Amino acid sequence: MKLVALTSAAALLAAPVAFADQTTYALDSSHSQIVFSYDHLGFSTTYGMFSGFEGTIEFNADAPETSEVSVSFPVSSMLTGWEAVLHISCRRIS
Repeated sequence: MKLVALTSAAALLAAPVAFADQTTYALDSSHSQIVFSYDHLGFSTTYGMFSGFEGTIEFNADAPETSEVSVSFPVSSMLTGWEAVLHISCRRIS
């Protein structure tokens, strides 16, 4: 535990030097999620997510207001859980 705290502290102290210029980070879709929620007429809140996205973060520590985030994802990859319900309902009808 102390080693983790010391490593984190060292990384934070070195951060201003390491990030003085604009740095580009690639988003790792296997370790990240795009999650959203929406209110259904005040009765419930539904959550969903998108899979298969890619993106980058361009961070400038000297001028954070010039930093940029770019993300793209196929809308067809949206998952809300309703897909399974619709699939079962369609099977019962036919």
